[in-house]
Amino acid sequence: NTMKTWKVTFAALLCAALMSLSAGADARTRRQTSDSTTVSTFVWPRLRIGVDFGGGYGIGKTDPDLDPEMIAHANKLRWGAVVGGDISWFFMKGLGAGIKGKLMYSSASVDMGTASYPVTLTENISIPFVGPMICSRSYSRDGKHCLTANFAAGYCGYYDNFQLIEHGKLKADTLGMCWDLGYDVSLSPNISFGIQLSYLYALLDKNDITVEHSLLTKEAIAEYMGDDLRSCSHIDLTVGLRFNFGCRAKK
Repeated sequence: NTMKTWKVTFAALLCAALMSLSAGADARTRRQTSDSTTVSTFVWPRLRIGVDFGGGYGIGKTDPDLDPEMIAHANKLRWGAVVGGDISWFFMKGLGAGIKGKLMYSSASVDMGTASYPVTLTENISIPFVGPMICSRSYSRDGKHCLTANFAAGYCGYYDNFQLIEHGKLKADTLGMCWDLGYDVSLSPNISFGIQLSYLYALLDKNDITVEHSLLTKEAIAEYMGDDLRSCSHIDLTVGLRFNFGCRAKK
């Protein structure tokens, strides 16, 4: 309970810090506008749409009591492909709100049987996240470079389509929180190229997991997972394009 309280407190403080930084960046920009002809001609977009592609790494713990083959299998599943998108509306130059969605996918196989009875476990894991977000950004004087920082909270799912003698499914839902730090560089007045570092925090209660498999019970899955909570948390690095609309001229 103490750990959960600390996590929530940290999220609230970070969110407040992002809003404070955004307000400060907007105030600095207004001061620069009065004495810089470069800034006076810059237009800033109201609507921003971003798409991202890259890779991620799960940071949850692996039960050390598992067989070495299963530990290696679990570590392979830490690495995955990430695709995401977001749409945001800025009511100030440096502060806005929107919605964010992302998906991490990983796959791996391991031989679990014997020479006389070979059995292979194949897992395909998807971790989707979607939720509202608070967005902040700070432009360079000429408007060609932009630093971004976002915080989102919402739904996080865990879906494991696996093959163990026969096809099975494992799924669960929880609450997730996501932090983003990014850098965009302008390619044209309405398109930018961006790189983004993200951290998704989410924990699953193994007792809430649903299992669909005739040979595996919920208790067996819970024993395999180890601790009471299963981490869906991961860090990912992505690149993508940002499309900007509704530019507003600075006066």
